[in-house]
Amino acid sequence: MKLCLSEVYLCFAGKQVAFAGISMRSAGKRFAFAGILLRFAGKRSTFAGILLRFAGILPHSAGNQIIPAYTFIP
Repeated sequence: MKLCLSEVYLCFAGKQVAFAGISMRSAGKRFAFAGILLRFAGKRSTFAGILLRFAGILPHSAGNQIIPAYTFIP
């Protein structure tokens, strides 16, 4: 089974939530998220450039490239 989503953009005006450039792929037991950008304007928090890879049961990253750039401004 293969699942591919690319260049997905969703905007909810009430909560002001935006998802941009989500790429998901699934082949058998392999699962990957690449280039996830989340913006929440209400709370002013940002997640940028998250790369996650899962193979089999044990999760690991490719070259330790898990980068949660998180900013929160109250």
